Amino acid sequence: MRTRSVYGKEHNFHKNSLGFLPVGSSIWKRARKICREHLFSTHQQDESQGLRLEKLTTLHDYLRKCSVAGRSVNVGEVVFTTAVNLMTSTLFSVELASFESDVAQNLKKTVENVMRILSGR
Repeated sequence: MRTRSVYGKEHNFHKNSLGFLPVGSSIWKRARKICREHLFSTHQQDESQGLRLEKLTTLHDYLRKCSVAGRSVNVGEVVFTTAVNLMTSTLFSVELASFESDVAQNLKKTVENVMRILSGR
């Protein structure tokens, strides 16, 4: 059984979030089935291949541009930005961050802080 933070219980995340639901509960099984059959199915992965290729091409072009200009690159940051853009493009049809902005890194810090709060640490 997963441990639950006081914060997570206070805001009912343990009743609604796949990450906080008790493994094996009926609602967890339904949510997992939706993920398996609709979000992460082979068909869905095949359908989004073009988008993944587009995001990787954008990353490649940015790295090439930096290389030509002789600029150093924090690979972790640009890969995270690419992952954020892939996720937001898939879910919301919007690219959230650019390589030249701090949006992705601010989001990363926010997610880390939320996870720290929810874990009770």
